[in-house]
Amino acid sequence: ASPPPSDALDASAEVPDALPERGPDLGDAPEAEASTHDGLDPDSPETASDALETLEVDTPAPPPAWRQVALDLDRDLVFRSIAGHPQAGLFAVGVAGAVVEFPALDDLAPGPADEPEAWRLALSMPELDILNAVWAQADGDAWGVGMQGTLLHRDGSTWTPFPSDGEEIPAITTTLWDVWGAGDGVYFACGSGGAVYRHEGDSWTSMLPETPEIFLGLDGRAATGDWIAVGAAGAGVASSPEAALDTAAALAGSDWNAAWAGPDGLTIVVGAGGQVRRRAPDGAWTTVEAGLVQDLHGVSGLPDGSWWAVGDGGQILYSDPLGVLTASTPAGTDTSWRDVHAAGPGQIAVAGDDGRVLLAEGGGWHAYETPGGKTLNAVWSDGAGVIIAVGDNGVVLHWDGQSFTAKQKATTLPLRDVYGVAADRAWAVGPFGVLVAWDGSIWSLVDTGAFDDYNAVCAR
Repeated sequence: ASPPPSDALDASAEVPDALPERGPDLGDAPEAEASTHDGLDPDSPETASDALETLEVDTPAPPPAWRQVALDLDRDLVFRSIAGHPQAGLFAVGVAGAVVEFPALDDLAPGPADEPEAWRLALSMPELDILNAVWAQADGDAWGVGMQGTLLHRDGSTWTPFPSDGEEIPAITTTLWDVWGAGDGVYFACGSGGAVYRHEGDSWTSMLPETPEIFLGLDGRAATGDWIAVGAAGAGVASSPEAALDTAAALAGSDWNAAWAGPDGLTIVVGAGGQVRRRAPDGAWTTVEAGLVQDLHGVSGLPDGSWWAVGDGGQILYSDPLGVLTASTPAGTDTSWRDVHAAGPGQIAVAGDDGRVLLAEGGGWHAYETPGGKTLNAVWSDGAGVIIAVGDNGVVLHWDGQSFTAKQKATTLPLRDVYGVAADRAWAVGPFGVLVAWDGSIWSLVDTGAFDDYNAVCAR
């Protein structure tokens, strides 16, 4: 998702006589108007000192530590999904129809909340197939979905297979990979064979005809009713209350590398062969004819609807808020750009191979070489002078206003993405469960207890 916009520089500020050294001017970048904001009234009896004395600042708490909790069970179980709600508790599902529960916050007995005894085995039905996903709502109603159409329902207290014995309800036979609830007893599940099902009342209803597509993940926003399911080979389907079900045929059969969610439902997806797809606020997907043939790897934009996409061959594609496209390859750069981050008007950072970084400064692109020359896979900026780039061999680079400097590594594994919420709080991820955290002074390795490959990170 796009980062929250930061305040633009005051257009009335004086320009210093000397500017910090920078790389060569590589051509014009799209300009955006800077906005001004009111400062303190010099004639006001309240001085700047008075204002500062009354300012209260909340210091962000350090990120919580991860640690393993060994459940007090009489058997070894493998879990594949966990979900919950503060008012309903946590539920983990997995093989052999196993479900374990963690009580709701209001039901917890006094004492440490993460004691193993707080978890209990709620169900174990070896005759059931593997459960792949679970979703719970505030009233304790929940659904688990799994292989060969396995469905498990919780009515607020008890788990039972669906349909139960004797019910004359057509069974679902396709494998279901994910489930999401919109509230008020409405759920959606997706799976193999292009399956998308909707539950309301007492039954699940198929929303799409059978296709070769495989939908692996599903999520949405309960407040708006929007949801989207995505999967292998570019499979995608989305829906919203204002738009008819959109099978996103424009996404099928292609490899997609990055997406940006803009204002009012605007979505931009970029990928192999310079392909670009746009989802309008009304839910309709269209192909953006950009005239590119090389792969695009990153995309980011601003709240006004403008966006930038970057990729191989040094190509940078810009769209203004009206959708007018400008494709450029800044002079002398044939670098494969891996990521772009738009933090505000005139505050665009691009990172790529050979440790190269482009920054939009003064209406133009300016190139910077970085220590080590390692491929940079991701970049993040807070829009107020903090820029962090991460890449291969665990390299982490910080911008000091004039150049990029390398920070002490927390890992030698490649870092694939980075995101922050403040100058002293950022995270980067990589393969084999690598998660590193920035506290304003050092980068440190966070023990997640996992060995999965992490490709992306986002924080609020």
